[in-house]
This record gives sequence, structure tokens and C-alpha cells, in this order.
Amino acid sequence: MAEPAPATPFAAYLYVLRLDPPDLAWEYLRRRIDYRRQWRDQGAGARFGLCFC
Repeated sequence: MAEPAPATPFAAYLYVLRLDPPDLAWEYLRRRIDYRRQWRDQGAGARFGLCFC
């Protein structure tokens, strides 16, 4: 009997193994719901210490 496929494909996340620290930090920051909400509402990430100068 074959094993069921995992709920989340492991291969879809392999790219994070090649990210440098700033890119890895961005990957996780952009997934935070409160960051995305603030970005949408205020258009900036000041609360998270980002400056788009």
C-alpha cells in the first residue's frame, strides 16, 4: 500500500536553504499577518523597523 502524499510538499520549501540571512528574514516577515495588515493600511513597515528611503 502506498503512503499518502504529505499535506505540504517538502520540495516547495527547499529554496529557503539557499537564502542568505536578509532574504530569509524577509521571507518570514512578509508572511506575518500583522506586517501585511500594516503594510496595506499604512503603506510602510515602520513598526517593523523598515525604511524605504
